[in-house]
Amino acid sequence: MNYHKVPPPSPHLSRLGVFPRYSGTLSQVAYKEIEKIAEQEAGKGWNTRRLTRARQRVGDGVANWLSGMFEGNESAQAALRPMFSRFDYYLCKCFFDIRTDELFDIIVDFPDSMAALEDLRECLFKVDQRLELVNKLNAANVKRLLHPGAETKLVLSLYISTIRSLRILDPPGVLLHKVASPIRKHLREREDTIKCIVSALVEGEELGDENDSLIRNDVADVEDWSDPRWEPEPVDAAPEFRSGKMSDIVSTLVSIYETKDVIIQELQVLLATRLLAVKDYDAVREIRTIELLKLRFGETALSGCDVMLKDMADSKRIDDHVQGDIKSSVHPLVISRMFWPNVQSSSLHLAPKLQRMQEEYEAAFHHFKPDKHLRFAQHLGTAQLTVELEDRIVEVEADPLQASIIELFEQQDRWTLQALVERLDAGLAQLRAALSWWREQGVVREERGNWVLLERLDQ
Repeated sequence: MNYHKVPPPSPHLSRLGVFPRYSGTLSQVAYKEIEKIAEQEAGKGWNTRRLTRARQRVGDGVANWLSGMFEGNESAQAALRPMFSRFDYYLCKCFFDIRTDELFDIIVDFPDSMAALEDLRECLFKVDQRLELVNKLNAANVKRLLHPGAETKLVLSLYISTIRSLRILDPPGVLLHKVASPIRKHLREREDTIKCIVSALVEGEELGDENDSLIRNDVADVEDWSDPRWEPEPVDAAPEFRSGKMSDIVSTLVSIYETKDVIIQELQVLLATRLLAVKDYDAVREIRTIELLKLRFGETALSGCDVMLKDMADSKRIDDHVQGDIKSSVHPLVISRMFWPNVQSSSLHLAPKLQRMQEEYEAAFHHFKPDKHLRFAQHLGTAQLTVELEDRIVEVEADPLQASIIELFEQQDRWTLQALVERLDAGLAQLRAALSWWREQGVVREERGNWVLLERLDQ
């Protein structure tokens, strides 16, 4: 039965007592129409709020349709008011069911789905089925997220979106506490979670706002019973739940582990890697990052990073002096080994020109610092190369092994893999990767077990 096809009977029939007999049928028709309205409005997407429009349609349509049957009958009209209140509850329940079924995808789409979360928050307040929401979302997380096939970076990203989304639905954080526990346990059991957290903290855009609005978290959260804004814990809060001051997202991620030391160690490794990749001693971005992290973790925890930054500044000063003597193409970063994460050693023997350039720089350095000697990490760094061939010029940024290989091709245009291994003392896998890289640049090709220099592309 469709209420659109049933015109309101004459109001005079209500005086005959006909309608009480069919009130159940009329209610069924009304509830069916409300379900349809909820499905139609909720199905229009998550980018704008839909609940208000759905309420308007229920009021203008279903409610007016029923009111028209009892026009002029004040007692009947009064009896309808509780029914209209139930209609609104039912509409919110329908919306709640639809949005909680979609909640995992709504979180994935955050912040573009903010409007859907605001509608859901209003429905949640009306229907008060918080446990159902938690159970549905936890089930979706287990099925679609908390399994070995999901990358740690993805799990972490969705955890961050979950934190932000559930804080909209439930600012005190009770829902988040219940949903986050299995996610945090899953992340804690993954070996690369620490690295992903640190990468997101230092390099990712996802936590940029968190760092820019950094607030110290050194003071313990203590409830202030005299605060006029104090509220008791929600009735559905677990015994271990404490609302207190809302932690920022970075602090929430760090608290996955019992101690922040593991995070700090990984931070130092990542920052060291970034500093080793800096060109022209320009570490402005790294300096800003470290200063922000000091606000969060404290000066003492990141004191090793200060030494790394000092090494960067000292290296620039030393290089300026050396360049005044020999005009070298070498611009090394001179590090204090005690304060830098372990730098792996390498048996790589550089090609003659590169080796000679390093030796010249080392001699100039020793002349400037007689009490110190340089020892180059041969496998680290980059070289800006211009390779001049018969029909073209190739400009690339290469690592030391790649640069050494192309220098050897100046001596002869054909090399076997084994000959390169003996000359450079590099591993087979490393050499294959380096030669494949030069092949991608169109400079060499493999030919019957030999690697050949391509002076011309058409040869």
